[in-house]
Amino acid sequence: IMGFFSSLSTIIENTTEISITDSILLTHIQKELNDSNQISSIRYIESSSMEDQYISETKLTLSDTDITDDIFFLEWDKERNLFQDYINSLRKEIQTDTKSQICIINELKENVADLNVDLQNHILMKRRLEMSINNIENNSQLLDTERIKLTNDLKENQHNRFNN
Repeated sequence: IMGFFSSLSTIIENTTEISITDSILLTHIQKELNDSNQISSIRYIESSSMEDQYISETKLTLSDTDITDDIFFLEWDKERNLFQDYINSLRKEIQTDTKSQICIINELKENVADLNVDLQNHILMKRRLEMSINNIENNSQLLDTERIKLTNDLKENQHNRFNN
């Protein structure tokens, strides 16, 4: 049993010396092992003296802190990547929506141009119709004047015939 604890204490001492890359790999391995319930975390180590126990706990705490920091940075990096992916997808949506809106705007511009042409044609038609109405009114006035003149001539002729 003492050999097991001395090996375990050697492992814990070596854990504090692991590089960040190794620590990240260790974190993944530890997570996989914890997920599959093949290993349980050892928090306290029985030691022959209180001083050995304090040193072991301190080294374990430092190792846990390093692993926790690595996990934190990995999670932060994942979150940052997810957020960046989300931003990129929003950009794509905005670009798609912008292109769609530009197409709609172009169609509306064409419709406005067509409506302007139609409006100009209607304005020309209105002017022509107004001119025609004016001509008809003038012709009507001329006809009325001519009718009155003819009526007067007729009356005069009848009056002259009656008097003669």
